[in-house]
Amino acid sequence: IKLNIIYPTEASFLLKKPNTELFNKFIEKFRKFSKEENINFIILNKYHASYANKIEAYNDLFFIGDVHWNQKGHELVFNELKSKISFK
Repeated sequence: IKLNIIYPTEASFLLKKPNTELFNKFIEKFRKFSKEENINFIILNKYHASYANKIEAYNDLFFIGDVHWNQKGHELVFNELKSKISFK
């Protein structure tokens, strides 16, 4: 079984930038673990890149007051995922 770990940019990170040092440590631990275990580690961080205003991105891609993507958000995340992973 080929395993993939996928980490999408969280809704809360669109509204408030995370602690960069802590976030980078978190990401590096996953990268290291994934490399050691021969697992693909994919970060989905481009699906909201076309938005200059991150609050507008949140309002357009997520259910308001929620952390779940709406239909448009799902479509953009899926398109980015397709570009970063092979389903073979």
